[in-house]
Amino acid sequence: MLNFPQVIVIFACTATPVATPPNVSDSAPGWKNLSLNLDDCKREDIQVSNVGDPNKELDFRGPEQWMRAAAQIGMAWEQKHPGWYIYRMKGPDPMTGKLPEGCPVDIKCPYEAHSI
Repeated sequence: MLNFPQVIVIFACTATPVATPPNVSDSAPGWKNLSLNLDDCKREDIQVSNVGDPNKELDFRGPEQWMRAAAQIGMAWEQKHPGWYIYRMKGPDPMTGKLPEGCPVDIKCPYEAHSI
């Protein structure tokens, strides 16, 4: 059995506000109309633990475990990092257990911050 790293990888970018279409603010409280700056991104590897049982590792072979962890971590991460918005999140590859390397090809990550 593969030993999966207990890590969620966050790719986040800064954003520029754009004019909000009329009536959107009324129907979606908290809505922000943003354009992501795909040339100003960073990667962070976030160590995760099993909240239910910290001594037991999460099973990242199936998507449900890391997706649940990513949803919880993502909301908290954005609150702690104002001005940065999550573009993509990844977990270990379900076949190899390896984490993705570098940043996705469609964004530029001048801030290659690993294991923050």
